[in-house]
Amino acid sequence: MMTVAGQDLSIEECVARLHKYAIENHRAVEEYDDLVGGPLRSISPEQVRATRRMSSRISQAEVDWFVDRAAETGTPWIEGADSDLVDADPAVHGGLYDHALDLFDWFAGTGKMKIGTAKVSKVLYLKYPALFPILDSRLSRLYRAEAERSADRYRDQGRDYRRMYWSAIRDDVIANRATGALDDARQRLRTAADSGDAHSDRILRLTRLSDLRLLDVLAWTEGH
Repeated sequence: MMTVAGQDLSIEECVARLHKYAIENHRAVEEYDDLVGGPLRSISPEQVRATRRMSSRISQAEVDWFVDRAAETGTPWIEGADSDLVDADPAVHGGLYDHALDLFDWFAGTGKMKIGTAKVSKVLYLKYPALFPILDSRLSRLYRAEAERSADRYRDQGRDYRRMYWSAIRDDVIANRATGALDDARQRLRTAADSGDAHSDRILRLTRLSDLRLLDVLAWTEGH
């Protein structure tokens, strides 16, 4: 079983959803996810523009903002492109969770340039694919109740938020790693690709995504 936003899904259903996404949304993977990485302390215009494949509707002014803001002295970059949301424990003040918040807030903008949560998420995912969830409106709706419960859990520890989406999603990554569900789903996809599936290249590309991104796909495909 796989846990996604308080729901238990069978591995068979998860694999079916991932298989369908690999086929129907292959351009998103090829033109967005394939741009993960690059020099850590910079963001390229191509990476920001690639978020349009994920319906970010990023304007040219916002592209310039991300590129210029990333180049500023004092940008609170996180060392390690492989930084993992699982290691971002909200109970640890001054740790990876707070560092991620600092970096997110840095790009959220000041003055007239206010950048929405979804756009910042989609850009930072490309720099830290295992750390920043792609928190768009669909994922926010699905995780709303779990995010409220997470906020209640950490309120006594000084986290004064109405909702803590990162924490709720982190719980799912932890749970699904512990049960081996994510590894199981990946292996089944590889088996399908190796068996001569007509879309084997697209399926294999999906198996190389981070655990966080696979859960994002499963959440995003809810009801579709």
